[in-house]
Amino acid sequence: MGKTITAVNIKKLWYGDTSKITAKITGQTLFAMLKQLTEVKNVHQDTWTLEEAEASKTNYKNQLTGKTYRSDKEMGDVAMNFTLGEYDYQTKADMLGGTATETSWERAAGKVNIEKCLVGLTEDDQYIVIPRADIVAREATTDKAVGLPVVGTELEPTVDGVAPEYWFDSSVVKAG
Repeated sequence: MGKTITAVNIKKLWYGDTSKITAKITGQTLFAMLKQLTEVKNVHQDTWTLEEAEASKTNYKNQLTGKTYRSDKEMGDVAMNFTLGEYDYQTKADMLGGTATETSWERAAGKVNIEKCLVGLTEDDQYIVIPRADIVAREATTDKAVGLPVVGTELEPTVDGVAPEYWFDSSVVKAG
């Protein structure tokens, strides 16, 4: 049996461009990739979660016997959620879209589609990687400050051989 994990809480969080992922992610490629990602410096208290919705299942009955003879299942979405408690204008643009300078942000007109790679490191040193996530963010007042709640929903990767989600023990995330 391998190492027992609990994936407790979040210790570090990064995001980045999905186009940098060109092949299956390994501990070594994640090590190199982390240097190219943007580290989130502030996640508001108790807002980071990784959630998988329950699968939807439909059973089909044999009309003659009244017993189930087959079933169909649709898997639930997986999402990484967090609220940015402090951020700069570029980070705001990265999550909400729009245009940023060092001293300003301008909202984009209309619908904005944003995809990012998300990487979380838990307090018990487990890396969770979502190579392609659909980002939905908004402005929301949280504990008297305007935070940016973010939901990153796992999307099917567009690169052959890349899985929709990876977990790595930190012991394998190192240079080759």
